[in-house]
Amino acid sequence: MNKEKIIYIKQLNKTKYPVNAPYNPPSNFPEYLFSDKELDKSNVIYGVLRNLLFKMNLDRDNFNTKKWNPFQELIKSGDMVMHKNRNKEFSTDCLIAHGSIIRAIVD
Repeated sequence: MNKEKIIYIKQLNKTKYPVNAPYNPPSNFPEYLFSDKELDKSNVIYGVLRNLLFKMNLDRDNFNTKKWNPFQELIKSGDMVMHKNRNKEFSTDCLIAHGSIIRAIVD
């Protein structure tokens, strides 16, 4: 693993989820379609997620512009996201994500 990836993983390990729902972004990023009047400067999830998608080379050419759409090659119009638990009995082996991550991805 190269040094850049190790440093980034260490940064992620120090990241804490925000506690104030609805998990507003810390700023109105260029690609952000909405204009939140109430920003949450403590919500670092948006920045961490943006940096992760950038480092994954997802639509890198349009990063930090209104055109940036890191999921355009992964999700097409009409696609649905589903998760199925293979275990027929109740299990916690399922998709669990903090609301701040879901909010940032959906936004």
